[in-house]
Amino acid sequence: MSSTDVARGTSRRLRAAFASAALALGGGFGVAWAHGDVVATRGGLAVPAGEHSIEIVVPAPGQVRVFVDDHGAAVSVQGAEATLVVARLPGDADQFVKLMHSGGALEGNGIELKPGDRVQVAVKLADGQVVVALVTVP
Repeated sequence: MSSTDVARGTSRRLRAAFASAALALGGGFGVAWAHGDVVATRGGLAVPAGEHSIEIVVPAPGQVRVFVDDHGAAVSVQGAEATLVVARLPGDADQFVKLMHSGGALEGNGIELKPGDRVQVAVKLADGQVVVALVTVP
C-alpha cells in the first residue's frame, strides 16, 4: 500500500468520524464564514469556525481546553456538547474525546497533541448552534 493510499484512508476515516460527531451533536450544519481575523487571546491556537472562532489551548500535558468566541467575545459553553477528534499520522491511533464544561471552556483529558495532528472540534451550544473547526497542529 502506497503512502498516498494510506493518506486517503486516513482522510476518509477522519471525515467519517467527524461526520458522525457532527450528526451526534445535532445533525447537519450550514456553512458560514467568519468576519475579520481570528486572534488567539488565551495562548492557544485560534481558528475560524463559521461565524465563531475556536481557540484550542494545551494548559498541561494531556489536557486540552477549547474556548468558543463570537467576534472576540467569549461565548457561554454552559450546557454545550462537544467532541474533539485527533487524526494521527499514519501508524498512530486516532483519538476521540468528549469535552466537558469546565469554567468558561470545554475540557478534555488524556490527549496529547503532536505536530502534524489534524484536530477537529464540533460543539453544539445550548441554543442549538453547531460550531465546527478543523486545524492541523503546527
